[in-house]
Amino acid sequence: MEHIPNLNQISFISANIEAEPLIIPSSLNDIECEPIYSNVGTNVPPIRVEDLWDYIKNSKDHDYGGFKREYKLIPAGLIASCEVAKRNENKPKNRYGNIIAYDHTRVILESENGDPTDDYINANYIDGYNKPRAYIAAQGPNKPTIDDIWRMMWQLNSKTIIMLTNSTESGKKKCEQYWPDHGSEDYGNYTVQILNTDCLPDFTIRTFLLSTVNQSKYVKQFHYTTWPDHGVPKFGNSLLLFRQKIRGFDKLDNGPVVVHCSAGVGRTGTYISVDSQLERAKLEGIIDVHNFVQLMRTQRVNMVQTLEQYIFVYDCLLEALICGETTIPIVNYQHVYRDIVQYDQNIGKSKLDEQFEVFKLSLA
Repeated sequence: MEHIPNLNQISFISANIEAEPLIIPSSLNDIECEPIYSNVGTNVPPIRVEDLWDYIKNSKDHDYGGFKREYKLIPAGLIASCEVAKRNENKPKNRYGNIIAYDHTRVILESENGDPTDDYINANYIDGYNKPRAYIAAQGPNKPTIDDIWRMMWQLNSKTIIMLTNSTESGKKKCEQYWPDHGSEDYGNYTVQILNTDCLPDFTIRTFLLSTVNQSKYVKQFHYTTWPDHGVPKFGNSLLLFRQKIRGFDKLDNGPVVVHCSAGVGRTGTYISVDSQLERAKLEGIIDVHNFVQLMRTQRVNMVQTLEQYIFVYDCLLEALICGETTIPIVNYQHVYRDIVQYDQNIGKSKLDEQFEVFKLSLA
């Protein structure tokens, strides 16, 4: 395994990263789909975990030139039809006019009120690592669709919601609150009772009892609360801890995990990329960010929406795969500290030095 080079050999640079592309608020006017592209992108070879440090360092050189070229190879815009999303009855269900669900991967809800046309929700199935339809990438509910997220959770036997936005950010409504703060509340044919709220520095975990007629099941919502609007988390460690909590609860052995932000493409695609590629790294020793993002974009429009988010996926993977678990319980601190400051002959430095170098590269 190749080791991280000495810091003196690395020149750290900064660059302007492109801003988040325009998302057009939805209206009752006709939704115009962008042209459908026949080009589905260009494959890039997977990367061995032991080569990841050098790959990221080289891709960040020269004003992020490598990452910019790689990201531009991924087709943007709609690459499949979205006729159902454009129907008059479904237009109010789309928060943004240009972020709508593809027909071939859309989640089709079962009718519960005798209306055969009431099957649309702005959500698409996303394949995971060695598991088709492992995730659902969804728009954050707007007022017409608050009930539908619970309908989807019930019908698809999903037990986990991953929320990556706050209800309001920078003074703009990003997502309607679709759960009760206290007690229980009815959402269409379903009753949601909140059982527990666990507030942590960067995220909140809520436990619900979802019921209909004489049946009930538990659902957990993992709500990441510090992902900045139009950006990425400053460091990956809190998102990795967030993922660890989710994976401890849901091994993806039930229904699909529902992931949403506001539009359901940027932050949502970023999290799914990190989660799936960590699974691949664990079992195969390789990661394949580019081709995975490209695949996701055939299933939902513009997943991983910006270059900044794309680079963050790589930085997050590097931190997880090189540094491992960095959250230390207080009772274990002295023992862990003694271990990480010891010189490690296998890597030619202490583990603490190695972690610091990863930290520096992530800031480059």
